[in-house]
Amino acid sequence: MRLRTASVVIVALVAAVGLGSAARSDSLGQVAQEQSFPVDLGSFSTTLLGSLAARTHNIRLAVAALDSGVLEPGAELSFNQRVGPRTLERGYQMAPVILREQRQLQLGGGICQIASTMFSAALIAGLTPVERWRHSSPVDYVALGEDATIAWGYKDLKLRNDSGQTLRLRVEIIGTTLLARIEGESTNERSYELVTEQRDIPAASDANLPGREVALYRVHSVDGQEVEREFVHRDLYPSARIKSP
Repeated sequence: MRLRTASVVIVALVAAVGLGSAARSDSLGQVAQEQSFPVDLGSFSTTLLGSLAARTHNIRLAVAALDSGVLEPGAELSFNQRVGPRTLERGYQMAPVILREQRQLQLGGGICQIASTMFSAALIAGLTPVERWRHSSPVDYVALGEDATIAWGYKDLKLRNDSGQTLRLRVEIIGTTLLARIEGESTNERSYELVTEQRDIPAASDANLPGREVALYRVHSVDGQEVEREFVHRDLYPSARIKSP
């Protein structure tokens, strides 16, 4: 009996040492990965203040799927591919979305805020937008022209890494702030800033509100001096009827 007890103790000790080694290995791996991406190339944040519990829950699920994604040179990041379908089976809940210029409830509601936050962070970091869709009406967490909506199966956010270096996407929730940032191995030669130009579109009738046209540009700078103004896209919000109270 003593021998068997001793063997159990020995096995337990070996297991504990193994777990300790695994923990140290994981920790060292995490440190090595952090050291591989020491440069913050671009970041952007939006607020979750006022967000319903179900909406915040959906955002947390999608954030977990996106965070720490590595993007090799020339590779594309697809929001839908990383996050996957938003279904009950995968834990998503009903929350408000903007659909055909109206607020409705839909599974996974709220995760467009992540796409919008990522889109601005990616532009500031120098990534190339491949696919991006605007909301049918303005949202309140980013400026006009800087949003991005997604829908499983037909609307995606796709970003390409043309930087020549491997990048890592970090997405996290800190308190009531949603933060996206792009980390790299070295600094970019250029820095980037987003600028919009807006003009009103006259109302179609007295029963309509004016529309809005928004052009988004990415300003390239070297040593603080502008060297290029890149046209990104143009959004058109047509004149819409005034809603009855």
